[in-house]
Amino acid sequence: MGVYHATLDPRDGTLFAATNHRVYGSTVQRSADIGRTCTRSVQIGLPEESGLTLDAVWHIEPGRAEEPETVYLGAARGALFRSDDGGNSWEANRGILDHPHA
Repeated sequence: MGVYHATLDPRDGTLFAATNHRVYGSTVQRSADIGRTCTRSVQIGLPEESGLTLDAVWHIEPGRAEEPETVYLGAARGALFRSDDGGNSWEANRGILDHPHA
């Protein structure tokens, strides 16, 4: 497994890691105890109707202080994902994904 980016969320101390694996795919690992134990988010992927494939997740960023459960995730193929449940599940930003120059 390759860890492309990791960050500590200043809002609550959660450690997030954007990880990629040849067999298991791209995902986010979360840890409330600085990496002693981790929880894997649900499988991350692009909408099937887009015809695009997710190459890798590469950057993870906590949301603003007033959005305690929001986390953003950048991915190869020019995709941006948003989680509103602390990084458990992810939704692709369709405005970016469907843009004619994407």
